[in-house]
Amino acid sequence: PDGESVTCNGTYKPGERIEICNNNLDDDCDGDIDEFIEIVDGKEKIACGYEQGMTKSCGSNIGECKSGIMTCYSKVCIGDYGWGPCEGKVGPKEEVCNGKDDDCDGIIDDVNGGNSIEESRCACFNGESYPGYKTEICNDIDDDCDGEIDEGISCCSEGTQRPCGSDIGECRPGVQTCRNGEWGPCEGGVQPRNEICYDNKDNDCDGEVDEQCTPEITCYNGIQDLNEDGIDCGGPCEKECEVKITLPWILIATGSIILIVVISYLLMQRIR
Repeated sequence: PDGESVTCNGTYKPGERIEICNNNLDDDCDGDIDEFIEIVDGKEKIACGYEQGMTKSCGSNIGECKSGIMTCYSKVCIGDYGWGPCEGKVGPKEEVCNGKDDDCDGIIDDVNGGNSIEESRCACFNGESYPGYKTEICNDIDDDCDGEIDEGISCCSEGTQRPCGSDIGECRPGVQTCRNGEWGPCEGGVQPRNEICYDNKDNDCDGEVDEQCTPEITCYNGIQDLNEDGIDCGGPCEKECEVKITLPWILIATGSIILIVVISYLLMQRIR
């Protein structure tokens, strides 16, 4: 038999029934589930229909609005056709200065045309905080209208974690865990410590190495000589290096020479 004569689901032939939304069945027997093709502005749009008695949500849950339920009263409802009124919904109202989003546009107290909660609500109350929020609370809103959001308080959900610390120098990041609504200490990382001189490391993690350390040596040309203090600073120091003789060694050398001269003189006198 050809495809026009066979039945689908034991009851309907292809094309006898419209596709019904969200029932996971191929109602119109075309091999596709929950689809319906309608022409919108000259373009095909995938949609589906509802049968009489079926319901779907309507309205919005933004701000003070609450969604409702609408029922299909026609044999088949497609798009906006065949639906009854949206029952149980709470629609938008005129915005007033009350700390609420009355017109359900996502912005609180935007009676003065502010583009954000802070701009609108703070302007609504002449730059002062909303009377119900004299202090900052954890809600991602600038409640006290000082230009900062949730400042001075710890906002977190129990058990959540966030990175902490630094990866500058010898430091390594750790993890903070939310406990009882507050962020705990930074754990598992490497924290800054006092700078250790001459180890060529940034111990205090400020981006500088061995800062504020008195140099061990003063080196001008990479070679130890009589013009500088200390020893060779990494430059070539072979036979051409001049060994610096410090004051104690000068005294010792001078004394040794004098002693040798005296002993030699005495020996010569005895020989005579």
